[in-house]
Amino acid sequence: MNFTPPQMIDLVNTLPGLLKNLPSTDAFRKAVIFAVWKSAAGGELSKRAKPVDFSDGRLTVAVPSNAWRRNLESLSGQIIHKLNAAIGEPSVRFIEFKFDESAAAHSDVSDESTEASQIEFERATLKLVPRDVKKAACSIEDKALKRAFLVAAGSCMARNDAAARKALT
Repeated sequence: MNFTPPQMIDLVNTLPGLLKNLPSTDAFRKAVIFAVWKSAAGGELSKRAKPVDFSDGRLTVAVPSNAWRRNLESLSGQIIHKLNAAIGEPSVRFIEFKFDESAAAHSDVSDESTEASQIEFERATLKLVPRDVKKAACSIEDKALKRAFLVAAGSCMARNDAAARKALT
């Protein structure tokens, strides 16, 4: 179970108002983005993925494996939205996920939380599936097959969103 102290929640909620009155440099934005990473990314994700650099709207995040890199690339739009919402301005335009062995070495998660992360990933991708696709999937009787289909559809939607955003940059 994730627990965020009330003081931290209050601090994160006041950031947008504070940032409007402070200098807006990349170094300052970097510090703020790194500070809100755990809150915006979520507990399980922030245990595995660590921000390592920010410059010109590009956030670089170290991840413990290429599998994590691929999965997170499909969710980058959601993560960007959460980060920008937390800081109250569209500072992060792109996230580059890089495999980093030290991220794997410093990862403080067990196999149980890896399984929990997979479930969290599936839930996030299921949210991206359009209603008409969900309705069509109702005709699949095998529950495991139906879930696999919907997760694949959500992953595809996320990849398409990521490709479209990349084409615009």
